[in-house]
Amino acid sequence: MRSYKRKKEIERKRRTRELGKFILPAIILSVVFAGFLFVILSPHHWNGKDKLSLTIERSRGDVSVIVFDPKLNEETILTIPGATEVNVAENLGSLIIKNVWRLGHDQKVGGRLLSETVTKNFLFPSYLWSDSNAESLISPNVSGLIGFVFGRGETNLGLYDKFSLALFSLKVRAIDRSEIDLGRAQFLRKGRISDGSVGFLLSGDVSERLTANFSDYGFSGRLVRVFIKDETGTLGVSDNVGQILEVMGGKVASIDKLSAADTDCNVTGGDINLVIKVAQLFSCKKSISGGKDDINIILGSGFAKRF
Repeated sequence: MRSYKRKKEIERKRRTRELGKFILPAIILSVVFAGFLFVILSPHHWNGKDKLSLTIERSRGDVSVIVFDPKLNEETILTIPGATEVNVAENLGSLIIKNVWRLGHDQKVGGRLLSETVTKNFLFPSYLWSDSNAESLISPNVSGLIGFVFGRGETNLGLYDKFSLALFSLKVRAIDRSEIDLGRAQFLRKGRISDGSVGFLLSGDVSERLTANFSDYGFSGRLVRVFIKDETGTLGVSDNVGQILEVMGGKVASIDKLSAADTDCNVTGGDINLVIKVAQLFSCKKSISGGKDDINIILGSGFAKRF
């Protein structure tokens, strides 16, 4: 009797061990598959086909905008020296750009203030931003990119976007990755800034050699007309918006100056992809209209207050 029970116990343990051989791999596969689905299904901004630009607060105080170009498999990094004086977005006055990130936190808007300030001053269309964790995209290495993807850095990029950009950066050859320092390349003028120290100032219009990097494939090869209704009551806002859209490849057909209206902004058009891009860039409401690919934008006084 005792022998029978012993055999039964041995058989039970054997079955448990065999079952364990299948359970552990099944759990691991389930976790990996769930993680894969989470990455794929998470909200994202990049489709992997169009250009994407990302504004980064560098650890040394400079600010860089990386342009990812999947068609040419290239990365272009435009670096703005930290001591460059800019007009801060949201009408927050003049400041050297290395202090804008901190001001964004003081104003409870985070890195958005930095990307908006870069777009406003340099006409570089960029609404995505990150802290210095994203520097690994400039000089990619596996450990740095893993830290960027799974780290707790500050950014408005989702996990899918971080994962996609990390993979893209690994594939770009060193010869196809170029960095332009706007100070050293004399795209900025060195001089006295508002606090009396020596820094950098914008010298007239932004060079087309820089803005050419931001031409959008969604606009290229098509005549996309842009019609702007200016209800801001503020000089220069609609003209600046028009310049930014022309950098992307649009053609500003008209800017109608109307009475000021207490609204923000709204983008409409026939091409949903273009409407979404423009609306995301300026944080506008959006709607799709039938017919042509023309872009129509209404700018109100609320927009002028935060631009």
